[in-house]
Amino acid sequence: MDTNHIHPAVVLIVDDQAENLQVIGNMLAEENYKKALATNGFEAVDIARKLLPDLIILDVMMPEKDGFSVCQDLKTDERTQNIPIVFVTAKSQLEDKIKGFEFGGVDYITKPFKNEELLARIKTHIELKRSKDLIISQNKKLQKLIDEKNEFLSITAHDLKNPLQVMVGFSKLMEENTNDFSEAEIKEFSRDIRESGEAMYRIITDLLIINKAEEGNLRINSEKFDLNMLISKTVDYLKIRSEEKNINIDIDFCCEQLITISDSDKVQQIIMNLLSNAIKFSQFNKKIIIRTSVIEEGIDKAAKIEIIDEGPGLTEEDKELLFMKFARLSAVPTNNEGSTRLGLSIVKKFVDYLHGNVYAVSEFGNGTNFVVELPLNGVHE
Repeated sequence: MDTNHIHPAVVLIVDDQAENLQVIGNMLAEENYKKALATNGFEAVDIARKLLPDLIILDVMMPEKDGFSVCQDLKTDERTQNIPIVFVTAKSQLEDKIKGFEFGGVDYITKPFKNEELLARIKTHIELKRSKDLIISQNKKLQKLIDEKNEFLSITAHDLKNPLQVMVGFSKLMEENTNDFSEAEIKEFSRDIRESGEAMYRIITDLLIINKAEEGNLRINSEKFDLNMLISKTVDYLKIRSEEKNINIDIDFCCEQLITISDSDKVQQIIMNLLSNAIKFSQFNKKIIIRTSVIEEGIDKAAKIEIIDEGPGLTEEDKELLFMKFARLSAVPTNNEGSTRLGLSIVKKFVDYLHGNVYAVSEFGNGTNFVVELPLNGVHE
């Protein structure tokens, strides 16, 4: 590993002799290392905690607070315990070297030292530290993926279990009591089975979309279309759901046509998810407004889509979690509607792919305005 590949390593030199600081400092500067200097143990601890250097070269024999005490302080502090410490001292007794390693030093060099030897050891320990830091970082990312996978399996199992139970239960009931039910009852059971199947389909579809997006396998299929017409079709598609709750959807278009070059399927999915959410979390007899307008910034133009509901609004905590996978927000569906808790995450993924912007304006208790801004003049991969 090249120690200067990411950024020059920072080395803290601790010595009460100005001449030693200068010699080692000049040597490090020639190798393009950054340096920090401390002339006593108290100063060394303070600088190390603030700067978090990649390596510390530490003299043992210093007045008031010697190198071993400095090392002990740093190794008992979470912020500095992983910084490698190389002792440099005139004390060459074996027991002194053992003591240095017992306090947590990674190396021990006696004075007078050869510049080449000190530089070689500095380079080795910085490379080892950066390799260790990389492993720790990768382990954290891996643990995050494992946690997400476990959460994914748990949520999927839970969310699929309920509709499956409905389907199996009603199917078994109809199978075992074929002649005991009226036509109306059979239609009702069939509807419940269908709705349960649709709920399962939505869960699986959303999971596949998220997985595809996170693997970077989404593709943009740009075409010219009328955004206003697309929104109208989406409203018609969700009309049954809104009418079940007597929710009126008002459309406020900025113009007769709003011609856009983008991926119409992904734009429709964005609108579908946001409008479905607005219906799902609105009480009966409420109103939803869908508004379009055009934003002009210099030669660039963007379509602005607003979906405004009269729902419960968002808490500050909700706003922090809004577009995260499987986020549990404070609001709950008002008519026992199902939720995969992936809809807003998919919205964010698609908007990002289309080089747009999405955000929510909301005050808890006073509804929410979801705003989507998408470029009008085309999106390219």
